Amino acid sequence: MIRIFCTSTAKAIKHRITVTVDVNGKVKFKPGEIDFIFKCGKRLVPIEVKHTSNHSNINTTLLEEFVTRRKCPFGLVLYGGVPFADNTRNLLFWPYWLV
Repeated sequence: MIRIFCTSTAKAIKHRITVTVDVNGKVKFKPGEIDFIFKCGKRLVPIEVKHTSNHSNINTTLLEEFVTRRKCPFGLVLYGGVPFADNTRNLLFWPYWLV
């Protein structure tokens, strides 16, 4: 079975995100959240979605910590650039237009 969790509803995840809603109804996420967590069996893959096309401008500190702490095979960053694998940090940068 394959499940995809949004961390705002995955209560089993230790570091849940906190959201606020402004007067216009816009949802704002506080810093330090992982956008999605993909679960297949007992394996977790944290997923970040970024608007930039340059992977070197993306702060992946939280994603790297999650991968290390949870012993994930890798972390996934969906972004606007080209496919790139950072094997030293166990991160895969994948274009969102290829999903």
